[in-house]
Amino acid sequence: GYARYLKESVEHRVRKVDVTGSLLFTVAVGAIMFALGDAGIAHGIERLVAPILFVGAGALFLAHERRTPDPIVSLELWARRPILTANGVVLLASIALMGLTTFLPMYVQVVLGRSPVVAGMALTMTLLGWPIGATIAPRLFTRFGIRTVLIVGSLFLPAGATFFVMLGDASGVLQAGIGSVVMGFGMGVANTCAIILIQDVVERSQRGSVTASNLFARHLGSTLGATLFGAVVNLGLARSPAAGVGYAD
Repeated sequence: GYARYLKESVEHRVRKVDVTGSLLFTVAVGAIMFALGDAGIAHGIERLVAPILFVGAGALFLAHERRTPDPIVSLELWARRPILTANGVVLLASIALMGLTTFLPMYVQVVLGRSPVVAGMALTMTLLGWPIGATIAPRLFTRFGIRTVLIVGSLFLPAGATFFVMLGDASGVLQAGIGSVVMGFGMGVANTCAIILIQDVVERSQRGSVTASNLFARHLGSTLGATLFGAVVNLGLARSPAAGVGYAD
């Protein structure tokens, strides 16, 4: 019934692909990934090359995006407080989720001594909490407001991470599973609220761009999360007593 009365005027425009911005952004992200990946491993001048390249490419990227008419990252949209906050929440949540999906199965197998099936089940609990949160969140918008739901839902992420902080050699898989459910629930609420919030604060013509900015923040968080937590592991291994023991020993 609604489709019969829905009338939208779509304005078609020819837009140019921001090739220069894409290349600069690729260099900047690649440099920061190398810098984080080599943390605790690289020595001397090698440690400075990637950070310097990141700063240089990042500065050129921001300067270029301000001038180009069709940027891949609209700084004007990101400067708006609701969009910056919502995308920031999604970015940080994606970083946390990537750490969970990357290292929880290894922890359950190596430290807790469980089978790969059990490790997979502990991680799969995230997929149980996520759709529950995504389903419940829209029902709470009209009662509590979307911003309140976003803030409260985001608190489930550090709450779930607390279960992993308390993991030890004698911990059970149930504790890891509960943490996965809680973090998955927070991800479902946060992502749903964020995407609806940013679409609601812009004009109809900007909804595509602002939705793309949210997806961009999510994928960027996943990329940085994998690199960041990998750097933490590398740094820990480099500082461990067994780091100097070679295979020949």
